[in-house]
Amino acid sequence: MSTWLVAIVSNCARMQLRRRPRQIHVSLDEQFGDEEGYSLSERLVDCAPNPEEEYREAELRERLMQFAEELRHVAPSIPVRDLDGLETSETAQILE
Repeated sequence: MSTWLVAIVSNCARMQLRRRPRQIHVSLDEQFGDEEGYSLSERLVDCAPNPEEEYREAELRERLMQFAEELRHVAPSIPVRDLDGLETSETAQILE
């Protein structure tokens, strides 16, 4: 019984695969749509930062925050704009 059932299911799956439309292959170097000068590969480019760039930015941000904390210990009367969350105009008023 199981052999017969497996044969029916596999034949149904093959029939479904035959019925679906064929995949169209497109070259990535081919021009895309009505826009001139743009290929499909240029439209698919991901402009988001990669993990290496994200790590570099996070490390730089962490170092800047450490230096800002050190500066705060050296001169506590000077507001550190990013740490205090102040606007530029507020910081200018405090520093006169």
